[in-house]
Amino acid sequence: MKVSSLIAMVFSDGEVQNRLFYSPGVASFENQRIGALSLGMLKYFEFLLLANMHHPFLMLDEPFSMIDPLFHDVIKEVIKY
Repeated sequence: MKVSSLIAMVFSDGEVQNRLFYSPGVASFENQRIGALSLGMLKYFEFLLLANMHHPFLMLDEPFSMIDPLFHDVIKEVIKY
C-alpha cells in the first residue's frame, strides 16, 4: 500500500488529509510503498498519523529517536498544537 492511499483510507476529512500531505517531507515519499520507507521516515510518518487522530491525549516515548533532525522542529510544533 502506498503512503497516499493509507492517508486517504485512515482519514476521511479532507482538511486532515491536506495537513498530512503538506507536512514537511511527506511529498518526497507519498507515492512510495510503506514497506519501502526507511525506518526513520516510517517513524516520522507514524507520528504524523497518530498525532492527527482524535484522542484525549497522546503519550510518546522518545518521539525523536531515529528521526531525521530536520523533522524535530515539525514534531515539536505538532506536539504543541
